[in-house]
Amino acid sequence: MKNHFGLLLITAFLIIIACFFLVFSFDNRRTKQKRLLLLTGAIILFIIIGILTKLILNNPLL
Repeated sequence: MKNHFGLLLITAFLIIIACFFLVFSFDNRRTKQKRLLLLTGAIILFIIIGILTKLILNNPLL
């Protein structure tokens, strides 16, 4: 159960970071290259979040 709590905590932290990356990728004050880098980072983080969520749902907390 301790491992599941750690996965939930990591997933929640990654969701927060990915959302910030996604929001700041639409900021017009940044250069196009920085916006693309932030968007790419957000997409990669959302893929990792999906994998962690699938792992957590396959082994539910008991």
